[in-house]
Order: sequence, then structure tokens, then C-alpha cells
Amino acid sequence: MKYIKVLINFINHIIVTLKFSILSLFITLFLTASLILMTLSYKSSSDDIFFIANKSMEDITHSLSQMFLSEVRLAQRDSGITLSLITGKVLDVDEPDEMIRYFYYLAEFFNIVQAIYWGDTKGNYVSAEYEDDDSITSHYIDRSIPAPTESIIRRNVAGTVISSTQSHDVDYDPRVRPWFLSAQKIGKAAWTNVYLYKPSDYLGITLATPVYGKKGLLEGVLGVDLRLDWISWYIDGLKITPHGILFVVMENGKLIAYPNFDKLPKMSRLLDIHELPSKWIAYSFDKYKKLKAKRFSFRYQGVTYLATYQSVPEFKDQGWLIGLVIPENDFIGTLNKARITNMLISLFILLLGVFLVSRFVNSIVKPVKQLILETNKIKNFDLADDQPVHTRVKEIILLSDAIQTMKTGLRAFKRYVPSDLVKQLIRKGENAKLGGSRKTIVAFFSDIKDFTTITHQSRPDGLMAQLNEYFEAFTNIIIQEKGTIDKYIGDSIMAFWGAPDDIDRPCHHAASAALEFQETLSSLNHKWEEEGRSPFYTRIGIHIGDAIVGNVGSSERINYTAIGDSINIASRLEGINKEYNTNILVSEAVYQIIQDEFVLKEMGYASLKGIKEKVLVYALLARRTPSRID
Repeated sequence: MKYIKVLINFINHIIVTLKFSILSLFITLFLTASLILMTLSYKSSSDDIFFIANKSMEDITHSLSQMFLSEVRLAQRDSGITLSLITGKVLDVDEPDEMIRYFYYLAEFFNIVQAIYWGDTKGNYVSAEYEDDDSITSHYIDRSIPAPTESIIRRNVAGTVISSTQSHDVDYDPRVRPWFLSAQKIGKAAWTNVYLYKPSDYLGITLATPVYGKKGLLEGVLGVDLRLDWISWYIDGLKITPHGILFVVMENGKLIAYPNFDKLPKMSRLLDIHELPSKWIAYSFDKYKKLKAKRFSFRYQGVTYLATYQSVPEFKDQGWLIGLVIPENDFIGTLNKARITNMLISLFILLLGVFLVSRFVNSIVKPVKQLILETNKIKNFDLADDQPVHTRVKEIILLSDAIQTMKTGLRAFKRYVPSDLVKQLIRKGENAKLGGSRKTIVAFFSDIKDFTTITHQSRPDGLMAQLNEYFEAFTNIIIQEKGTIDKYIGDSIMAFWGAPDDIDRPCHHAASAALEFQETLSSLNHKWEEEGRSPFYTRIGIHIGDAIVGNVGSSERINYTAIGDSINIASRLEGINKEYNTNILVSEAVYQIIQDEFVLKEMGYASLKGIKEKVLVYALLARRTPSRID
């Protein structure tokens, strides 16, 4: 249980991409639907196929049974007709030539009839037997004379005598033969058991019919021998299934008919089903004997088979069975091929679907990734440009518009708040809150000389445009030098270095910004004078010291600023530039830090308003090196 909870907890914390989620969902739904449909289809098709298979197997066995019975009934009919001819004295049993001609006729026109014969109670015997070379042998035994005579005459298909023998050495007596005794005992027409003909070694069966006189006394027995090998020939000609086997067997396991029966081992007895090379046939027979089921399935050596056994009505007492055993795969092989084909088609559709869904997902994910990049830029307060998102998805379009609107608002917001401060808050994941901390910073103040006079002499719209151009140039320089704009106060700029982030050599950056702006302002003044505008002359004060830096204001509006004596000193230094007729004044603390890289001139001690002690001030004149401070 503990490991399951750990696994669930692990799964709950797994983060996946949108593309992976959609593709996984699509594949899962597709595979689930495909498996369900294929399973239902396979089961339905299997049920139909097995129903058809069982019906077909029954039809095959029934067809063989009916075909066999039709031949047997012909023999029974002819035997009955012959019996009627004999009892009606139409056919004289005491005239052997007449009997032989009649038997010859029957044997010639009925292929399954092997022999027809008559034996009476006196031991007389007349027969006609079909030989393998299509000749017919007639056999006559006469015991009505003192010296019994046996005559054997062989004729070809044209009726010409081929050979003839006569002997008084008679050892054959029909009265002791099984067919005679069986008919005598039963008292009516009866079939004998299956036996092996000698010397041909084919199977046969005899229909023995007793003949009674007017007084009810037995006069003789009429016998008709039927060959059974034709059943195997008939089976050989049937097209069942590639591996199906149709056969006839007795309840005792003795085979009567089997495919390619003539190729089975020749034996002096009936072949047992357990002696077949196809052991699964014997296994099915044993299964039938155990289950006594008409239809059943079984597995043998990993293969599933379907089996059906049907008794032969005319030979039910003899235990004749028609069996049919077919491997299941003969029926469902096509179904399995169709299933494999369906699986391949489903796989192709799946791959095509994955490709199309992937393209579709990319059309969603790509713009989403663009929006993520945009939000990351916003996180870093990079609001420089707008990247258009190309999509037709309404929600993404709305989200893109919302982000662009937010960027527009943040650009406006950036003008009011130091971007470094915002980046720091975003980086730390903090909200802007009231409060501050003591830090060492470089305070910077600038002011335009005689700006009030310029205001009265200039048109308002022109002055505002000029002032904005002035602020734009000054602000860019301060930002380039890693400074933070605190606020614009009329024509004045308050800035500082060292907050919100600490930087290396803040005094050098502040001094560099002051000198660079004086140079830039000179170019601007030249341009403005050509435009007929009043030039601006800026005075700057710089000081380094401790100050309280943070957010001040109310819950509705705050301002990130710095307060303290250091700020006041920088402001006062800017103000006393007019007393020394200078542009940039720095405190001694700044001088001590930058003197090696900048040219400064000591201006003496000055009294600053609000500061008790006098402050030694220096005029910042130029750089000692031409390079800008990094």
C-alpha cells in the first residue's frame, strides 16, 4: 500500500507537455476504441464462423451418410427384388445357369456389389463375383448328385469365357458360413460385421437374406457382398478444408474408411484408429467415447480442433460412426488474416492520425510556446517588441491579445517605475510592499539653469517636446550607465546607483553619466538653436552615502525612492553650481573614489542648506581616459 501511494504521488507530480498530453489521449482513445471494436468484431465473426463450421461439418457427415445409405438401399432393394423373384418361382434356384446370368447382370451394373450368391439348405451354391480386372467369376456347387461337383467359370466384360475348371473335390459348404448362419438365426435380412476380403485385402460387408418356403421352412439364403473401399475413394474426392479429415469408424475403434486408405499399412486384420499416424484423430475418438457428445472441441499439442461424430442409421447396431475432425485454424485462419489486416490498417490509421493530430497540436502548441516566450520576456521586463502569433484558435488569439495589451500597459508602467526594481521583484517572486532598507548609494541630481525664464519665453507645446527630448537623452544615458531613475521633478532628474541591485563602481558610473550627458546636451543645444529654441544648460550634483531605499506611499499608490542626508547633499551640490559657475559638483567622498580616472578641481568648502558641517566640493571636469566606464 505504501509503494502504491508513493507511485500515485510520483505520477501526480509528473509534468508533461501539452503536445504529449493530447497525443497520449488520442492514442489511448484510438487504441481503446480499436481494441474494443476488433474484439467485438472478432467475437461476433468467430461465433458466426463456428456456427457455420458446425453446420458445415454436420452437413458433410450427413451427406456422406445419405450417400452411403442410398447405395446400401439399392443393394437392399435388389436383394428384395431377387427374393421376390425366387419366392415367386420366377427365378429358379435349381437352374444354376439362370441364376448365374441373373447374378452376372446385377454384379455388372452395381459398382459397389462385389458378389451375389445363393446357398440352399442342401449345400448347393451359386455365385457371381466381380474381380479387380473387371472380369466376373461364377461359382457353382451341385450337391444334388451322388458325386458333388464344383464348377468355376471366369468371363471377361464381353461375356467371353476366359477360364473354366470343374472338380469333385468340394470343401466349400455355404451352410456353415457366417452369413448363412446369421440369416438363419435372425430370420430376416441382416448385415454382417465388417470383414477383410481375401486375397484383395479390401473391406466388405454382406447383406444376408433368408428365403422361406410355403410351409415356412428355410430353403436358402441370398447373399450380397458390398465393397467398402469406395467410401474412402469418395472421401478422397471431397474438398473439406486444408487439414480436415473425414472418416468412418466403428465403436470398437476399427476403421472402415479414411482418406488415402490404400496408403495405410496393409494388415491381416482391421486397422485400429489408434494406429493412425495422425494421433489427434485417435485423441478425438477417445474424447467422443468419453463425452458422448455429437459436437465438441478439444486441444491437442497446442492446437484446437473441432470434431463431430454421427451414427449411420442403417448400421447403428454395428456401431458405425462418421467422424469429421478439423483444426480450428482452418475456419478462423481467414479470420485471423483479416484480423492481422485490420490491425495493420488500424496501425496505419493510427500513424496517420498521430501525424495529423501532431500537425494540429503543433498549430496550437507553437503559438502557445510563442506566448510562453513572450511571458518569459515580460517576466524579465523585456518589453521591447511584439511578436505576432499566427493561429486560428480563438482562445489563443484572445490570450495573445491579452498579453500584448499587458505589454502595452507594462511599457507605460515602466515609465513610472524603475525597471531594475520590477525585474528584481519578479526574480525574487515578491510583491511590491511598503518599507525600505539602508543602503550605500550614489545620489544624482540634475536641474536646468534658468528654466523658469525659458518657460515664459517658449510656447508650451514646443517646450514640452523639447523637455521630453531632453529627458529621453538623459534617461538613456543614466540607464546605460546602470543607474536607476527615481523621479522627474519639473525639469529636474533624481537618480541613484546601487539600488535596487548592487553594482560595481557606482561613483564611476554616475560621473561618467554626468560627463556624457554634458557632451550630448552640447549637441542637442546646437540643434535646438538652429531650430530657434532656447538652449538648456544643466547643473548636476553627485554624492555617495547611506540612504533608506524602498517603497513609500499608500496601499493604492507607492513610489520607489531613496531618502536621507545623502540625497539632500546631492540636491544641495546641484544647487550651488551657480555659486561656483560650474556644471558638475561632487562631494569629497565621491572625489576620493574617482580621482584616479577623472579630472576634478577642488572648489573649497561650501555651506549646504540643512547640513551642519561644511562640505569640501569638487568640480568634475573630464575623464582621464577616453573609454566609458563599464
